[in-house]
Amino acid sequence: MAVNLDKVREKASTYRDSRDGKSKFSKNYGVKPDSIAFTYFCPPVDPGMDGLPWSERMVHKRDLTKEVMSTGIEFSIGCQRDTREDKIVKCHGCIRYKKERDQVKVEGDPHDKKAGQFSPKTNRIAQVCDFSPLFSSEGELKRKLKKCFLKHGNEKYDCDSCYLNEQCKAGVQKYYMPVSVWEALVEAMEDEGDVTNPEKALCIRIKRRGSGKKNTRYKGKAVKDALEIPEKVMLRIKKKMIDLSIVDPKPTGSKEELKKLYDAFLDQTDVDGEEEESDNDAPDCLGEYDADKAKKRHCKKCDYKGKCIEEDKSEDDDDEDEDNESIDEDTRRPKKFDKLRDKLKEGSKKGKHNKSEDDDADEDE
Repeated sequence: MAVNLDKVREKASTYRDSRDGKSKFSKNYGVKPDSIAFTYFCPPVDPGMDGLPWSERMVHKRDLTKEVMSTGIEFSIGCQRDTREDKIVKCHGCIRYKKERDQVKVEGDPHDKKAGQFSPKTNRIAQVCDFSPLFSSEGELKRKLKKCFLKHGNEKYDCDSCYLNEQCKAGVQKYYMPVSVWEALVEAMEDEGDVTNPEKALCIRIKRRGSGKKNTRYKGKAVKDALEIPEKVMLRIKKKMIDLSIVDPKPTGSKEELKKLYDAFLDQTDVDGEEEESDNDAPDCLGEYDADKAKKRHCKKCDYKGKCIEEDKSEDDDDEDEDNESIDEDTRRPKKFDKLRDKLKEGSKKGKHNKSEDDDADEDE
């Protein structure tokens, strides 16, 4: 299946900020700190990918301490919403996010921090092959891809001495793309068309600087030298690709079970070792500002005074609006992406893929 460039344009024009996601799968692709990698993005083979060389999943993420998770890592749980246009009421995690966002008084207050922690994020997952040994550090193609690629362990070949040994052994890997790498992939397709086309594949040069969640920076750009991927190698690549619909699945269960699951996940200890505040911090009289004089006297010093008045005035109208409101705080995009969006509208070149039956016969290098 060739890349649907119209879908790429659509995703680019509705771009939303994203963070680098992590997963616990054993075959995840990653660029080593302070290094450069040349990455081939595989074409969409699963109809569920909707013609895109990546798949998108909405998730909720938390930074959990070593007391909660033995490795002290970022952990995620699937969101019940498929897109940000879906109703918030579909996901209890998103309801928690909106409740915190609505109680923000000043930037950086506890509710603002919680809203940031609870907000849904988008994972963009691609399937890739590492072709770094084929290129110079500047992106010049210096070797051809061997026809035996992905036949690692075959007795006919001396795999241990091959310059592609590690990459061949790793095979096709899942890649949770940092947003800057995703931008580079989209820009490459805007400029060159289908970069996954095996007849003239263009790898993305990914440069990583630093390490750790806050100190890592990525920079991506398509190389100029196109790579030809032999037909039978491409068939092996497609055979090793997986169904991305099984990645980051949504939790299942009754409404009450899902509520408990999301509450347990969101209320874990944060990275600073502080306990999350209870979801029931608001007083029971919230929304009853004008109920009686005694409560009005108490309300003068209450931290929820403004929210209480707002709840009381809009009590009859808010439920329906809240159900249909979409989260749009993450819709900000960099100025350079506005230019990219305009370019994408002008059209792109289309690539084609070869189609043939698989052939397991031995091949010469």
